[in-house]
Amino acid sequence: MKEKFQNGAEKIKKTMLYQLYTRIFLPCIQFIIEILHDSTIEALKYYRNSNGYPQYLIAQEKVGVRKYHSS
Repeated sequence: MKEKFQNGAEKIKKTMLYQLYTRIFLPCIQFIIEILHDSTIEALKYYRNSNGYPQYLIAQEKVGVRKYHSS
């Protein structure tokens, strides 16, 4: 009887941890990754030139630290 109770308690703990993981930690991690991904994609789109190289790297090579944007 005691073993059954302990097994049941362990199962409840495992399911509670699973619920906590899937409902709280995973959505938070996914949200953070989406924010980082979106901002990175936007930055790369904004800084691309006609050759596909990041525009700000070329600008730093040409004029030091100042950035320029091609129209």
